[in-house]
Amino acid sequence: MKDLSPGSPREQDIAAQAAGWVMRRDRGLTPGEQDDFSRWLAADPRHGGHFARLQQAWLRLDQIEHWRSEPGAEPDPDLLVPPARRRVLRWPLALAAAAMVAWALFAVWPRGPGAAVPAPGTSVAVAPREPPVAQDYETRTLPDGSLVEMKPGTAVVVDYTPGERDVRLFRGEAQFTVAKNPNRPFVVTAGGVGVRAVGTAFDVNLSGPAVEVLVTEGRVQVVAGAAGHALARPAASYPIAAGHEATFSSDPAAPPPRDVPVTSAQIEDRLAWRPTLLSFTAAPLAEIVAGFNRHNRVQLVVADSPTGAIKLDLLAFHSNNVDAFVRLLEADYGVRAAAAGDTITLSRTE
Repeated sequence: MKDLSPGSPREQDIAAQAAGWVMRRDRGLTPGEQDDFSRWLAADPRHGGHFARLQQAWLRLDQIEHWRSEPGAEPDPDLLVPPARRRVLRWPLALAAAAMVAWALFAVWPRGPGAAVPAPGTSVAVAPREPPVAQDYETRTLPDGSLVEMKPGTAVVVDYTPGERDVRLFRGEAQFTVAKNPNRPFVVTAGGVGVRAVGTAFDVNLSGPAVEVLVTEGRVQVVAGAAGHALARPAASYPIAAGHEATFSSDPAAPPPRDVPVTSAQIEDRLAWRPTLLSFTAAPLAEIVAGFNRHNRVQLVVADSPTGAIKLDLLAFHSNNVDAFVRLLEADYGVRAAAAGDTITLSRTE
């Protein structure tokens, strides 16, 4: 029988592996490493728990590394103490990495008699009172390999537990691409609605009094009027399949939600806020500008017809890379760009 107790060699090995993945994720994963990381997470439910705890510790170390003291209201009596008596706190990368591995092993090592051990289901993250708001399009890879794409103005908080992956959407709209893990459901709660998935892709929009759920891949179960944990009540759940959407109102007098089919064109229009690759061949500038404007808060404006008629090739250009596109126009096509707020006006220099 395998020894799975805290502090067992197997648990220590998992913690050390998790520490390695945290550091590799910090410097950036190659596509192959990303696949390996996803397989590692799916291989054992404990992997995600260890990774989440170490990721939180790594983020705290990163905050210390970038911390700079501010002038205090009271003088520091130790400011002029000779160097031999002063303690200097430094966190070079090598020391932080060593501390991470040591922390990983300590976290699973048996405590003394009476020491508190977190019970199954204990949260591994604490939600802040005011969740950060995405100012522009933002994408995050979660500890389990799932992907969250956030529309500008969106606020989410991730709170993973050993048995469930919880994401709370406070406002805005987000597209979720969920890494498959049947033993650890992925639950998004928003406005009293819980959306549960195992491995799928769906969009949740909380921009008003209602919650809109659009499924682009797989299938989800939705519960209205309850937290995500209430999804265990089958009588209150609504299944939604790929290519369908449903709107859930917070008004108790509203009619029951029903899912309606949506076309590929409608899905593309709904998710137009997400960046995509734009490719044009011998296309007029006005047409290319329209493609950029569909995906960005910053809007391009063509000053006149001659400017809009300029033809150019644009191959595999990211739609959210407006600045690079404008620089290309100025450098190679004789176009002047004038920025004012969230608008950039384009005009010929001739």
